[in-house]
Amino acid sequence: MPQPAKPRSAGTQPVWDRDAALAAVAGDENLALQLLADLVSKLPLDLEALRESHRTGALEALADRAHKIRGGASYCGVSALIEALTALDRAAKQGDADAAAAALAQTEHEILRLTEFNGQR
Repeated sequence: MPQPAKPRSAGTQPVWDRDAALAAVAGDENLALQLLADLVSKLPLDLEALRESHRTGALEALADRAHKIRGGASYCGVSALIEALTALDRAAKQGDADAAAAALAQTEHEILRLTEFNGQR
């Protein structure tokens, strides 16, 4: 009998998956790098907006912003960030402030990882 897939723990996914990023843009490495740089440049303001929405209890705005960021990130090969944003979007849409807080903490962690990675490239 096949074993169920084990969930990945936080931080086990790469910060940036070059192959996935290239696949999203038909192999155009310059475009992949530009999209990544654009995403990373917007993340500080996005993170502040996420924090503010959570702080004020504006869960609908929190879900909307998480969804927007995730859309832009989907072309960048950043699956760990996308996973965190998906959890944040879901928790906020369900009105679960506690789960949203946990997902926001994971999103912050992934943004930090990505920002540090991008600064080292």
